[in-house]
Amino acid sequence: MLGTGILQNPMFGDGTPGGLALVFPDYGAGRVVVDGAFADGFSAWPQLVLSLVWLAVLAIATGFVLRRALRAAS
Repeated sequence: MLGTGILQNPMFGDGTPGGLALVFPDYGAGRVVVDGAFADGFSAWPQLVLSLVWLAVLAIATGFVLRRALRAAS
């Protein structure tokens, strides 16, 4: 919640997230949501790609951990 609640909150400052917000997994998805809510057209393609990359990385990490845990259990 730190990334979404404080670092990326568009109501604080000029609405541009700080440099530290870029490393959180919710940055891309948050920008896509804000763009979808307040823009006339969709222009958050880099943030959408970043969100999909984070999704793939987390899915691979989850699969690795589950495979390792299930191998150790049997």
